[in-house]
Amino acid sequence: MTITKEKIAAMLKAKLGLSSIVCAEIVNQIFDNIQEIIIDQKLTLKNFGSFYTNTKKPRPGINFHTKEKIIIPAKKVTGFLASSKLKAIINSDENDRLPVEIAPERVFDNTPKRSTGEYSCIGEDESLKSMNKSSLKTGLCGKSDEGN
Repeated sequence: MTITKEKIAAMLKAKLGLSSIVCAEIVNQIFDNIQEIIIDQKLTLKNFGSFYTNTKKPRPGINFHTKEKIIIPAKKVTGFLASSKLKAIINSDENDRLPVEIAPERVFDNTPKRSTGEYSCIGEDESLKSMNKSSLKTGLCGKSDEGN
């Protein structure tokens, strides 16, 4: 499944309850800033990974149609190095992960429940489809019901 900027904006809208236009602008601005930063320097996002550019030197090559030797010009390439935490999430047991779905009907309920100060993500089926089971215990979508 391919995730586009529009899908990211829709997920942001579902989680924060902002307008589609505002969410689309936020997503576009984030990606524009990432592009501007990695032109000159390395960008590290903690617990996610690092974006970087690398300059490749000119090198010899062969034109496969004419079998003529050519020089491939120098160029900049981008790369991404995933953090150890992201690698652990990706390589975790698939039974521990729930499928990522876009649920526009789900909104974040930031009003405390009872007097315990617990928060929840509420939706049509009361599930947190975009979260994995272990992150529910850490309370990434508000405080956990398990009493952290």
